[in-house]
Amino acid sequence: MGNNEMNSTIGVYKWRERRLLFTARLPGFGFYDCSFSSSDNSFGICGKDLMHFWTRAESHEPYRHCRGSTNLFPPQLQMTSIACVDDAVVTGSTSGALWLWEGRVLVKRVEVFRFPITKLFASSAGLFVSTQDGTIHLLSKALALQQRLDPFSHSDNHDIETLCWDTNREKLLVGDSSNCLREMGLNSGSKFVMGCHSTCHSALTDFTVDNLNDNIITVGEDGFVRKWDIDARVILQQHNLERGLSCIAYNQGADQVAVGFCKSDNCCSSDKTDVAFVILCGNDLTNIIHHGHNSQKTLTLCKFSNDGKLVAFGAKDCSIYIHSTDKDFPLVTKARGHSAPILTFDFGCADDSPDSASFIRSNSINGEAMYWSTHARKQTPLSQRHTRWESQSCVYGWFLEGAHDLYAEENSIAEENIQENSTYITSCCPLSDRSIVVGDSSGRLRVLPNPALSKDTVFLQFTSHHGKVQKILQCGDSLYTLGSDDSCLCMWKVSSLSWPPTMHPSLYDDHVIIDEKKEDQHLSVSLELATAQLEDLDFSISHAAKTSSTHKPLRPWIRSLVPPSNYTNTAGSLPDGRLVLERIHGYNGHNAKNNLHYISSEESIVYSVGKTLVRYDEEGDTQHFCSVEGRINCLAIHQERSLCAIGQEDADQGIVIVDLKTMNYMSLCKSTAKGIQCLDFDESGRHLLALGGNRLTIHDVDNEVMIASTLSHATETLDVRFTSKANTLVEVGRNFVRLWFIKGSDMRFEEVDMSTVQNVSCLGTFQCRFVVVTFCSQSNALLFLSHQPTTFYTCVGWIGNDVIVGASTGDLIRFAGATPISKIKAHTSKITNISSVAGGRLAISAANSIKLYDSKCRCIIAVDTEVLGVRHQISSLSWHADTRKILIGTEGNEVWELSSEDGSNINDGPLVSAHTSSPMAISAHPNGTTFATVADDGFLRVWNDENTSLDLAMPSRACAYSPDGRMLAVGFGKPIKDTAKTINGKWVIIDVSGSSYCIIVERRDSRKFIREMKWYSNGDRLAVGSDKIYVYQLASETNPALKVDISLLSTIDMASPPIHFDFSKDGKYLRVNSEANELMWFEADPAIRISEASLMKDTEWESDTCVFDWNVQGTHHPEGPNVMSLDCYTEDCSSVVTGGDDGMLRMYSYPCTSTRSNYLSYVGHDGVVTSVTILKGGSHVISAGDDHAIMIWRHEIDDNYGDRLLSERQESSVIDAVDATDICCTALYDSVDQIIFPTSGVCVVMDAKRSTQNLFQRHNSQIGAVATSSSRQLVASGDSCSDFPAKIWIWDPQTCTEIASLSDSRLRGVSTLAFSPDEKRLACVSSDENHRIFVWTAINGNWNNAYLSAYSLGGHEKISFVQFTQTQLITGGRNSLNFWSFDPNLSVSKGVVSTQSQDDTLLCGAMVGDTLLTGTSKGSFVTWDLTEKKIVGEVKAHNSSVTSLLACPEGIVSGSSDGLVTLWVWSSEALEKKRSFDVGTTSAIHSLDICPHSNGQSTMKILAVSDSTCFEISCVTGRVTKAAKIPTAGEESTC
Repeated sequence: MGNNEMNSTIGVYKWRERRLLFTARLPGFGFYDCSFSSSDNSFGICGKDLMHFWTRAESHEPYRHCRGSTNLFPPQLQMTSIACVDDAVVTGSTSGALWLWEGRVLVKRVEVFRFPITKLFASSAGLFVSTQDGTIHLLSKALALQQRLDPFSHSDNHDIETLCWDTNREKLLVGDSSNCLREMGLNSGSKFVMGCHSTCHSALTDFTVDNLNDNIITVGEDGFVRKWDIDARVILQQHNLERGLSCIAYNQGADQVAVGFCKSDNCCSSDKTDVAFVILCGNDLTNIIHHGHNSQKTLTLCKFSNDGKLVAFGAKDCSIYIHSTDKDFPLVTKARGHSAPILTFDFGCADDSPDSASFIRSNSINGEAMYWSTHARKQTPLSQRHTRWESQSCVYGWFLEGAHDLYAEENSIAEENIQENSTYITSCCPLSDRSIVVGDSSGRLRVLPNPALSKDTVFLQFTSHHGKVQKILQCGDSLYTLGSDDSCLCMWKVSSLSWPPTMHPSLYDDHVIIDEKKEDQHLSVSLELATAQLEDLDFSISHAAKTSSTHKPLRPWIRSLVPPSNYTNTAGSLPDGRLVLERIHGYNGHNAKNNLHYISSEESIVYSVGKTLVRYDEEGDTQHFCSVEGRINCLAIHQERSLCAIGQEDADQGIVIVDLKTMNYMSLCKSTAKGIQCLDFDESGRHLLALGGNRLTIHDVDNEVMIASTLSHATETLDVRFTSKANTLVEVGRNFVRLWFIKGSDMRFEEVDMSTVQNVSCLGTFQCRFVVVTFCSQSNALLFLSHQPTTFYTCVGWIGNDVIVGASTGDLIRFAGATPISKIKAHTSKITNISSVAGGRLAISAANSIKLYDSKCRCIIAVDTEVLGVRHQISSLSWHADTRKILIGTEGNEVWELSSEDGSNINDGPLVSAHTSSPMAISAHPNGTTFATVADDGFLRVWNDENTSLDLAMPSRACAYSPDGRMLAVGFGKPIKDTAKTINGKWVIIDVSGSSYCIIVERRDSRKFIREMKWYSNGDRLAVGSDKIYVYQLASETNPALKVDISLLSTIDMASPPIHFDFSKDGKYLRVNSEANELMWFEADPAIRISEASLMKDTEWESDTCVFDWNVQGTHHPEGPNVMSLDCYTEDCSSVVTGGDDGMLRMYSYPCTSTRSNYLSYVGHDGVVTSVTILKGGSHVISAGDDHAIMIWRHEIDDNYGDRLLSERQESSVIDAVDATDICCTALYDSVDQIIFPTSGVCVVMDAKRSTQNLFQRHNSQIGAVATSSSRQLVASGDSCSDFPAKIWIWDPQTCTEIASLSDSRLRGVSTLAFSPDEKRLACVSSDENHRIFVWTAINGNWNNAYLSAYSLGGHEKISFVQFTQTQLITGGRNSLNFWSFDPNLSVSKGVVSTQSQDDTLLCGAMVGDTLLTGTSKGSFVTWDLTEKKIVGEVKAHNSSVTSLLACPEGIVSGSSDGLVTLWVWSSEALEKKRSFDVGTTSAIHSLDICPHSNGQSTMKILAVSDSTCFEISCVTGRVTKAAKIPTAGEESTC
């Protein structure tokens, strides 16, 4: 409603579509309020002594005006507010009376209040009425007074101007004339929500930011200086200076605040002693450091120089006053020259004194730009061209020349359209070196390139303020803007934006505006490209505090940690068990597309849940898994090749190709698209089509390369598929259907004019007038759509060679080539999926129905899924014609299997199901095999052989089995109630001892939802956590039915709600974690808090589910994810399993007291892991997440637990000597028998025959490890320095040229490198204390496109060797022999050893055929079975430690710590020594390499390194020669 004295108007908008439906000029003026009546077909307005109503009979008809009949009105009565209560219209008046209307007739006066009514608001709670005395009255729907509310303290007196009621939260929002918002409940006082300077009619005049402490300091005309906490938005300090304040600045270095005063413009006083500004202490605003004098006029702004030595004030007397910050802040000089008040200024530094402010540039409100020295001498603009300015707040400068031209052009257009007010730039602030944001006099913000030199530049526009944007400041990733007219301070979140230099369109509020003056309609850049370039910008107002992903929460629980008396420091080694995913309950039907498929070759289905691909074999009721790094958005299946393509949310994670038979990775297709939405294989299975963000990409699956890429349609694309014709695909979406033609890497499209399809009758064929808009490359195409009703073409299928497209109108449109030939009315609602099978048959789904069609588009069968019990809409569809089965996935995360013959449900219920919402709570049954879950969907599910489900009709977030398993306690509620049936705080006990579950106890002692429940092991106590903890005493008996008597034992009051708690073993105490991250202890019976943490340090606890405690403190990594849930298994093989907010499970050894502890991580969930529970006995771990999935993990404990392979004792001196040096003592042959060795930060490639050397010199530090590939044509070498992220170089030994470099921020020094046999993987072990393991994979063998495919912590013990097999990675060293599998992250299984090998250390290893051979510190060879992961044989080989092993044609070559090299003949029956060589040193053999004979049957030479010398041994003559000296740093190598 527009309202002024000359022209008042009323308008009705369809606000979701931003469309004006109706507008009319109002008779008269002075209107105060408007409201719809009982429907959208009538509304009324009220004002000065009048009422007006508008009504219409139907929604398509115009509104008709009628004046309210006011015969009962007293003289001079004014209606101030209007509301609709049920079907009645109620108005409030200045007399304090409420008036009831029937139609347009005033029928009676209902209620009278003492003061004038200011606002009415109708809600489900009743009618809220505010009066001028600041009181709010709640009336029933019968308009009877129920309650009075007082939102203000007695000292405040403000008019209430707006009211709003939140039905879900049962809160009332109150806005008053002091620009403040308050929130209050019906039974509680008001809570301050937001505001600034709260004196009525005052204005916020300026602000500054304290970057160091994340505070904002504001001043206003009310005389207050206030310091605000940015995140909490609360006042930290305030001080009243008792005069109006105009400007403020903060000196970070000296912690000083400069504040300028307002002065009356009519003041004629010449008293120069009148205070113009004050300097305050930043920590204490009440501490005034100095009173200053300068101008007799109002100070308009102030600013400190960066070095803090100067502070300057701009004033309305057109001068700038520059003060020194020395004692008493003396006036240095006064800069006079402007003809108008100062608008803004910046300090600048000269080249010869970059840290000291020497110049000032200033602007006045008249548009003047002047330059000064800090001694007030005027400077020419030419002399300031090299000045480095400390800020960029001046709006009149060369860098905004194009922006001013843009505003000038807009103002000239406005004058032509007889618009009165012109708009100009009022403030600016650079966002980066490339972007700048400007504010203007209309309250708009515009983001432009920096500098903005052309009026045709691209810009983004955002509207927030009413009137002039006075000031803009940036602090980190936040931007703050101040409006001078609305006194509003806004906080914005900023992200980066790439500005294309040739981009022409300008964008207003996310709409693209094309310059219509252009004669050439084929613009140089397309609408699609414009949208693509701008989609990464997030410039929305930030209303919430910074998330936990940016800042870790406060950790007050750390202060409560006290070590137990028997505490011993542990190394934090890897746990002695591992988790194996065994079963998943659930399916992702709520945020994924096309992720449910049959596999034609077998009775199996494939679907996704969380970050996991699941293959479910119906015959054996088994599941097989493949996990990926990101959330799975969509799947594509190629039946013949048994391939599955997985589209992920993050473009960096790429498209994963999985072999459905083995469920292992086959390849990875890198994609530039952001968020893969759709995938499709062509008929051959070689090419994969991907839609992501705004791009279409085509990939060669076999070669792992992208062969074509182009922009998709500018509007929303919903589906894209290959057609049966080669190199052709179809793209559909909002109001368009496109055909694409591929030739090599070029993609060209034809556009179909779908408006002609609307005129075709159902089942009729017709000749379509086909219009091709353009036939050109996508990058330069622009399509202008005609105005027509929006139709979404949602999905694509085919009948034979004809393409079938489904529409939101329920129509199926059939195409013959590029021509639409028929339209079929398939459903009355939007078609969501099409599943095509051989023979030209189709399965088509809508929201709650499925229809099957034959090749002639005749409906075979129609199925109403709601009749079958499917409660949610269909999200995915798959038809298996051979088995006559149909799969449907629903938005309720269920999979149903139907018969395609009669539409019946093949199973008793859904084939796959879980809860339809999260978070979930889990409770384990004492039998160790059963567990129960509850969630917000209101269902209790008991998971065992029967998988029972019980509808509780209320959301639940807590449950707990009794110790005997006969009872299950369930707590109800959720933070925000969405239905009146939800009773927060209610809890029940259910008898689960029989097959029919029944409630035997109901109780409610709290009005907040139940968060946690826990039984004491005796079964006589139950703790229930809500806003408090309620401890109950229970007594049960069975005579004949189970009966429970319950009484409240104690109530534990807490400042913050409890989230986890545990009973002590004696039942006397409770250990509690709160929502405020506190760790506390209480006596359970008297509910007394135990403040001395040392008193509880030796207490034993029944369970360990608290995430904040001494025994699990190491799971909270300072820069890692937040631990949301955990459980501990403290029996035989003790371990901790945690669930994080990154969706990963982590497994540690128990106790875990160090953040350096090693762990195993497991990918499965997407989102927060809300609950983790270990079943009794430790056989399985159950996890539940925000992805609505329940995952069952088998807990496998190593067979050698308690019988360790290696001891903690110190090993031989040779190992200590190796550990003590960072020098890499390695020499290797390349493919032409050149010798490669590292020295002094370079790799030497020596040709002994020619006595020449070549150097690889890309390393910046000493070299930690060198490895060659199996073909010896690639060399990998890594830095040893741990002070900064190390680099690994892949290079060609023939030319010593770089091929690729690999790095990761977590890689701190390289100790070991190894290539896989196929040369597609490289394993690296870091030299840090956790010995991290990295595995890089080369796409299609090309190391330029290598990516980090796997990562894990390796353990605290040094890893001596790394060895690849065909399927896994093996690491060995002190106290460890680990077998790592790829799935895709590294999961470990420890080797099983005999008791005779307990004291040995594995120093080296080699693969001999399919057998792993390791050398030990006792001089033995140990052979391993790779399948069973255990020792199968042990042979004494050397009298000292075996330090090096290498496979050779004869069998094996070994080196020992006494300098002996031995050649062994290996067979499956025996190990026979062939020959030994003494290199003549007493030092250990550090590395070995061989040069085989050309026939591959024998070894010609052996290369051995000992005592920094490289020896070459002839296996024919036995001669040992020194090939090279491997020097330490500072020495030179010799040949």
